[in-house]
Amino acid sequence: MRRLLYATHMELLRTLRDGSTLMMMGFPVLLYPAMIWAMSQAALYMGAVRENEVARVALIAGDEGPDLAGLPMKRIEVGPGTLEDLDAGRFDLAVERVPDGVRLHHRAGSARSRRSLDRVEDRIEHISRKATAKAAVERGAVRATLRPYELEVEPIDDFTPLVLHLLGLLACAFVPMSVVVSTYSPVIELFVAERERGSLETTLCVATSRRDLVVAKLAAAALLGTAAALANLGALWLTLAHGAAIVSSEPVELPVPGLGTLFAIVVLVLSAAVLVAVLMAFAVSVARTHREAQTLSNVVLLPMIVPAMGAMLAVIADRSADGLYIPIAHTGTLLYQTIHGGVAPGDIVLAVGMDVTLVVALFWLWMVTLGPTALIEGIARPAWLARLSGESA
Repeated sequence: MRRLLYATHMELLRTLRDGSTLMMMGFPVLLYPAMIWAMSQAALYMGAVRENEVARVALIAGDEGPDLAGLPMKRIEVGPGTLEDLDAGRFDLAVERVPDGVRLHHRAGSARSRRSLDRVEDRIEHISRKATAKAAVERGAVRATLRPYELEVEPIDDFTPLVLHLLGLLACAFVPMSVVVSTYSPVIELFVAERERGSLETTLCVATSRRDLVVAKLAAAALLGTAAALANLGALWLTLAHGAAIVSSEPVELPVPGLGTLFAIVVLVLSAAVLVAVLMAFAVSVARTHREAQTLSNVVLLPMIVPAMGAMLAVIADRSADGLYIPIAHTGTLLYQTIHGGVAPGDIVLAVGMDVTLVVALFWLWMVTLGPTALIEGIARPAWLARLSGESA
């Protein structure tokens, strides 16, 4: 065990010295929070722009129809114009008075024109209600009866449950994806880079068996993928809390996870990372160069992204139980339930047990058929594959 831990320690240090591997591990940690932050900032910017946006309204000449003297206001500018001016973009909306009311013309393909339409519609309705109330008072109606109620909007809850739902939804998709993306690069560095550099002899001189050396490499890759995925989850947590505080006028407090929740999250992510590391190591066992390994790893990487996204769809459709028996998918759905505090411990045991059983079965089958050397030195290529890769016969 001491030799295995020492070998794992050395493999971790070896991987952390590679800049490209560190970049691939840090990429998911920064990407998704940056996307969320950018979207929240864009929403704030667009909201501010719309708050200050002025609707340019063309009043088409005509003597018939209701009086629109009260139409101009702070964010509505009215001037004489025609439909040709509206079509040319000099106005956002055209108002035409007709005998039975008001006709509004807008450009359906312009978002600004549609927003102006909504604003002017509200303003005209306000003018109409005001004129109706004035006429009713002149005919003896009591003004108080025309507006008998004061409308007050008071929410019964805060934004915290909604933000927590969004956090779980993003975590159930992005964290498994982060595991996949952050694990495959260390696997390539640990298993393929030495074949490309020709330094296998030095590695094989380590005072441990080749089986333990393979386990150490897999453990190092899984630990690095787990660390990156957990960092991604933490970054999502902080980013959503920050974005909610900016967008919402009400205080939003995301709960701090307890030790039990943290332990469940770590166990779920680690079991998924071990499974990904084993499958990636098998996929790149034929590769001789880093470029070949990246191409071959897509055979495993792309199919794993499908259940990761399927987990989010299952949560949205309230069908999380359907993904319990699907690796990677159950990692996402159980992460969602864990973050919400509604996960059953038996489901976590079942999911982790499935991952571990699958890893042990695949690893044992590989060891009894091809052996650990096939993972360290690579599988011997058939002649046709060697020629296809540009090797001399």
